[in-house]
Amino acid sequence: MTGDELVAFAFGSGIERTRDESGRALGEHVAGPLPDADFARLKFSDPRDASGLPANVAALASVGPAWPFILHVLVPEHPGTFAGMLDATRTTTALVTAHVLAGEPIPEALGAAYKVSIGFGLLLRSWALIEGPSEPPSVPGLLATLDSERWLVGQHHVCPGARRAIAEVWSVMLGSPASDFGPPVEVADARALRRALSCVEAMLVALHVAGRKHPRPGDPLDRFSRGSGRLNVALEVADHVIDVSPERASALAPEGLPRAFRAALSADREALIPAFTRCATEVLVRAVPMDGAITGAALEALRM
Repeated sequence: MTGDELVAFAFGSGIERTRDESGRALGEHVAGPLPDADFARLKFSDPRDASGLPANVAALASVGPAWPFILHVLVPEHPGTFAGMLDATRTTTALVTAHVLAGEPIPEALGAAYKVSIGFGLLLRSWALIEGPSEPPSVPGLLATLDSERWLVGQHHVCPGARRAIAEVWSVMLGSPASDFGPPVEVADARALRRALSCVEAMLVALHVAGRKHPRPGDPLDRFSRGSGRLNVALEVADHVIDVSPERASALAPEGLPRAFRAALSADREALIPAFTRCATEVLVRAVPMDGAITGAALEALRM
């Protein structure tokens, strides 16, 4: 896989169109219309009930058998911190990417874990970009926020996760031992690739915000920030959070933005994309084998 293909896969819709061994797409919302039989109305005793919208019960059914794996794969390296919890949600992205690079099928349990991690990742990314709570809320605080801000109610359907399951995942990310919820599960070490993807993600968001805040119609940065294509759901929050500085994107990566890229943010606009391609190549090549450096074509591919 070339460097450009790797970026387009991990941060475009390619990863979400990938199917696990059962044939289900990792990102079901981009896989085309799902059969009506996949949806049903459930009772949650929260704002989801009043919405009248159905839940994806087929996706929910895939989560149950994978629950011990899901809890263990979401254990943060640094629990109880926003940075550590957000980084943990990227573990599934790194594992899926590693499987694809190795030509291996995606296990059903990993596909289910990816679906769960995306939802928590959206919430944590939003808080990171808008400078939300100073520290992660308790489980009751989280549930209250999800209710008041309607995080669990979408445009066409609601999150199918039970409140108890949401609370269990949050407890694990806050630092409760995953062994409380099942036997230990082997999780492949995806630390290096996860860190690299975190860094590239932060730079992509910084580029996106810079292009939106300082538009110059027609140039490559403007095409990236306003293109008709879409970033994957993990980066979708960048489309809605634009009243922040590009430097704020450093909150999305444990080690922040690379020094050379930060320097480009305060330099001429023309330096941004070249800085991204150099820095993204440097961080990814240390984590995973890829054929060729990342170029500006990666950004075009993301927004085509």
